[in-house]
Amino acid sequence: AQLDAYAAMRCELYLGCSPFNNREFLERGVDPARCAVLPPFHRVERLLRAEPDACRLPGPNGAPLLLMVGRIAPNKNDLALIDALAACRETIDRRARLLRVGKLDPNLAAYGNALREHVRERGAEQHVIALRDASDAELRAAYAVADALVMLSAHEGFCVPLIEAMALGTPIIATGSSAIPWT
Repeated sequence: AQLDAYAAMRCELYLGCSPFNNREFLERGVDPARCAVLPPFHRVERLLRAEPDACRLPGPNGAPLLLMVGRIAPNKNDLALIDALAACRETIDRRARLLRVGKLDPNLAAYGNALREHVRERGAEQHVIALRDASDAELRAAYAVADALVMLSAHEGFCVPLIEAMALGTPIIATGSSAIPWT
């Protein structure tokens, strides 16, 4: 409903953080010449300058270490992420772990409870490492020690962790949803 109102305003310029987001304006009849992409600001340069600090990260155990970076919310598809970890543990290496960097919004407590229950049901309690408040140095180290960033989000308007992983040379495993392929 809000997008309908904005589209009807006939603004001089509509900015989206990706072509995926601009598509919603185009579908509402906004002139493509009035749409532009302005990717979100990010801190990749700061990450590249940071001295990695792995003190709070899991030590190497010779098994895959998957990484997910971003707030904990339903669109990030953490339930599927836990299923992917379980599949990795079942088919590749029982010692595989997931390093989950990000905070749960206090307004999403029910989702947090469901996620913790899913982790328990999949027997992954000892294989999920949560880092809620990572510094730039810790985030840089997390990308360095991970075997891959795993991004299974159902919806992303841009997806800054993808460009962080690309800049730092971390392989990416991602779904082809929303703005992820464009990013």
